[in-house]
Amino acid sequence: MVIVAGLVFIFPGCHKGPGLPSPVSVTGKITLKGQPVDSANVSFTAISEGLPGDLRYVEGKTDASGEYTLANVYPAEYLVQVVKVDPSAAPADLEQAVADPSANSPFAAYGNESPLRAIVKPDATRFEFELSPKK
Repeated sequence: MVIVAGLVFIFPGCHKGPGLPSPVSVTGKITLKGQPVDSANVSFTAISEGLPGDLRYVEGKTDASGEYTLANVYPAEYLVQVVKVDPSAAPADLEQAVADPSANSPFAAYGNESPLRAIVKPDATRFEFELSPKK
């Protein structure tokens, strides 16, 4: 943080409160039936205590090989959600699909009630998840 003439500037990646560990970059891969999942939204939401609200959530998107990278993730335990929505859907449909994925979607089990967890530590920053189709 730099204070200049009474103005405060906070630089991205420098938001670290007292007693917080340094953030890390998290990488991983999402697959379904052994195949990479392209263009899925991957989010980590802290479920352990100790992080301020603005540091508890981070998200990113998978590439064609199913790989994702999330920057500025603080060590903690996270709920991991994976959502893939048909990009041709209208914006209202996108919101509905994320809030209540179709029972036929293989991603339905990985939204709000996702069983996926990640415990991020300075030396544990890669998380690969093999998704199972909902039965």
